[in-house]
This record gives sequence, C-alpha cells and structure tokens, in this order.
Amino acid sequence: MDYKYKKQKISVCKNYVFPKISPLIETSERPFWSVMITSYKRTEYLEQAIRSVLSQNIGEQEMQIEVVDDCSPLESGQKIAQIVQEVGKGRVTFYHQPQNVGIYNNWNTCINRARGRWIHILSDDDLVMPNFYQAYRQQIEANQCSMVIGQSVSINQQEQWLGISKSLQAYEGLLDNALKKLSRDNPIRTPAIIVAREAYEQVGGFTDSLVYAPDWEMWTRLAANFNVAYVKRPYSQFRCHTGSETNKLVLTATSVADSLAASQIIQLRFDNFQDRQEIKLSVNKWLSNESRYLSNKFASEGYYYSAWIHALWVLRLTPSISSLKNIINVFLKMLKSLLIKLFHSLKFQY
Repeated sequence: MDYKYKKQKISVCKNYVFPKISPLIETSERPFWSVMITSYKRTEYLEQAIRSVLSQNIGEQEMQIEVVDDCSPLESGQKIAQIVQEVGKGRVTFYHQPQNVGIYNNWNTCINRARGRWIHILSDDDLVMPNFYQAYRQQIEANQCSMVIGQSVSINQQEQWLGISKSLQAYEGLLDNALKKLSRDNPIRTPAIIVAREAYEQVGGFTDSLVYAPDWEMWTRLAANFNVAYVKRPYSQFRCHTGSETNKLVLTATSVADSLAASQIIQLRFDNFQDRQEIKLSVNKWLSNESRYLSNKFASEGYYYSAWIHALWVLRLTPSISSLKNIINVFLKMLKSLLIKLFHSLKFQY
C-alpha cells in the first residue's frame, strides 16, 4: 500500500536531534503489522498481553509479534523468555537487550526491529481487545494517514475498568485539527496508537531528552507532519498500577516538570504566537488540574512529600486564591493524618 504524507518537509525543532530509524528495503514479503511487546523485570501480566494479541488470529505472514526485553535481571529475564516460549509456541519471537537502555530507547529498538508496515508498541501490562487490528486497519485503508489513534480503557491490577480516555471527536475518520488536539494535553494511551514505519523513518525515534513525556512529544511530532485517523470506540486496555515506572515519576512530580519541557518542544511546532500561547495556557491548566487531584489523593494516602510538591506545582502553574486554598487544604489533610497516627501511637503505648 502506498502511504501519502501530509507534508514533505519534516518538522524539526532547534537543538533537538531525534534518534535515526533505519529504513527497510521494500519487499513483498513484509508483514502488514509488527506488534512489539516491551518487557522489563515484570512477569505477572506478560502472558495476558501475548494472548490478547494471539487471539486476534492474524497469521505470521500478516503479523510479526516480538517481545523486546530491556535487559531484565537474570531470574526475571529467564522467566520472561520462558513465558514467550510457552505461550508463543514459536509464533512469538524474543529479543533480550544486551544492556538496559530505558523505556523509550527500548521503544526505538522495537521500531528498528519491526519488519511490518505498521507498528504497534504494546507494554507487557497492557492488552488489546477483540477486533483491535481489524478496526484500525479499516481506518488505514479508508484514509491517507500515517498514524491511527483511539480511545483506551483504563484498568487496574484486577482488570476492573476504571474509565475510558476522552473522546477527541464524534466520528471516525481523519482527526480534525490533530496537532492542536494532541498538544493541549496528552489524551491518548500508547496501546491505542499505531504508526506507519515509514513515518518513524522520516521523523526519527523517541527522544532521550525527556524521561516522562517522550511519547506525547512523538505523537505531536507525527501529527505535525502526517494525517492522523481516529477510531471512535476503545479497542485497548491501559493498566494503571503502583509498580509502573511512570508512577514513580508521578510520585516525585518529575512528570510535571518533564511534561512542561515536552510542551516547550511542542509549542515550537506552531508558527503563530497566539497558538503557542493557547497551547501553553492549556497545558498549564491540564497539569494544574492533574496536580490538584494528586496532591489531595497523596495527602489522603499518606504520601506527604508527593502531596506537598504537587500542591506547590498547582500554585506555580495557575497562581490564584483557589490554588492557595488547595495548599491549605492539603496541609490540613496531612496534619489530620499525622495527628491520627500520633494519637494511635500514644494510645498503643498506654
């Protein structure tokens, strides 16, 4: 299939050099899909992830499936390889990084190892739902696009549904104003995105100048250069749990600082100053709302440092009386929790 691109000139930001993705020699034997499942240390969800892909019943000529492990320690690495062998039964290949490269450089390895025309990067703790690839392929064949995105269901460790990511438009097809919609916040989850390999070859891989938001930067980089198609209903599940690497960055509020750094890169993709200001204010509001929620959540759960630092970010991002009230509210929650613990401690002693 011939994929046409929205622009011939690739949007590159000053002072940012993105990792090179080596092009493949075109052959008729290339599969349509490359499903690249990432892993590191964790073993409890991998079998489910692999089975969710295998259950789509797409043959080997049409779909490459590979688990790319980021140099897990010996014991967990052997367990991961065993799961791939037992569940994949030769249908799923396994690649073990010679050294740990981090989440996003591991994604770049996935892209470089992908032989398919379209790449789906799937974390070992995420899942695809029935007809995922059928629904996404329909959008590929109906639209001249290089990226297809959709909604995703958030689930917890017990596979209970927590919610659905927000809808970006009321209909399927090409996503209107894709760059703006993807720049105001990060509205999509990785399992709900597929990208043409040729698009990665043109814009480069995921940047290592960010630690939390390289995915958001990438989706906007792609949207700045190519058409984006949209699948209306969710066909993937994104797992939320405390053991994830990204959750650790949220606890320290590194997620906020890194998202702001990503936003500065993203704003350079708009020529108009008014558009850049609109994106900046929108991102500040989004991150402030996130930190407001997290500051109160962490205060209630006893993560006092995390609660306090997120409360300060709320004030910094959106200075207002409301933000000051939030700091006071968080402080009172922390104080109440500490006093309850002190009371129980003294009661136990006597």
